This record gives sequence, C-alpha cells and structure tokens, in this order.
Amino acid sequence: MKAVVYRFLQASPFVLYSLLAATTALAQITPDNTLGNESSVVTPNVDVKGALADLIEGGAIRESNLFHSFSDFNVAEFG
Repeated sequence: MKAVVYRFLQASPFVLYSLLAATTALAQITPDNTLGNESSVVTPNVDVKGALADLIEGGAIRESNLFHSFSDFNVAEFG
C-alpha cells in the first residue's frame, strides 16, 4: 500500500503541472472549397461553451468520420 501512495505522490506534480500549463491557442482559420457543397464554414468570434472562439461547422461526413479542409490554419506561437 505504501508503494501505491508513494507512486501517486511521485506522479502528482506532473499531473498538476499538465493541468496548470494548459492554455488556449489563437488561430487564423481559412476554409477552402475542395469539398464542394460540403465545405466547412468558419464563423469567427462566437461564444462557444462560455469562451470566445471560431465556430467550425459543415464538413464532409463519411461513415462515422467528419472531414474539414482549410487553405490556411495558422496557430500563433507563444514563448
């Protein structure tokens, strides 16, 4: 039992750091027309689950998969 508690205490700082280090990303998304009438539609600055975000709708559904196609998908680098 002591070994289990010891291993938990060893892992705790890594788990805590992972949770605290999670941040949001800023991205610029530009859909393209390669999917024809199934193309994605990006609506910027929409309230999504209480946060301001870009809402991506549409896309092509094949079986249980959803596909989007973008000409640009830029994520800003933070350091």
